[in-house]
Amino acid sequence: MGQKLGFPIKKIKKLEEVIFGNVSLDREVGDEGRDTLADLIEDGNTLRPDQFAEKNALRNNLDMILGMLDDREAKIVKMRYGIDGPRYTLEQV
Repeated sequence: MGQKLGFPIKKIKKLEEVIFGNVSLDREVGDEGRDTLADLIEDGNTLRPDQFAEKNALRNNLDMILGMLDDREAKIVKMRYGIDGPRYTLEQV
């Protein structure tokens, strides 16, 4: 391709390195250079603050509702739906 366009092969190889080459996650980004590329990559295993708050609110509501049940009923619901442990079939419960 480079020959057809009249570019030297060395220049094409250098462009390929820039475009397709490896980039360090420690590379500084931004105007002030305080952040790295790694800082910008989202961790798929970590909840965002809004997701974390929502999950905690749901758990608090669930605990409140389970608290309205007697111990036997709460245990059955937890077992059936896998709350705080493995999920059991209706027959296993």
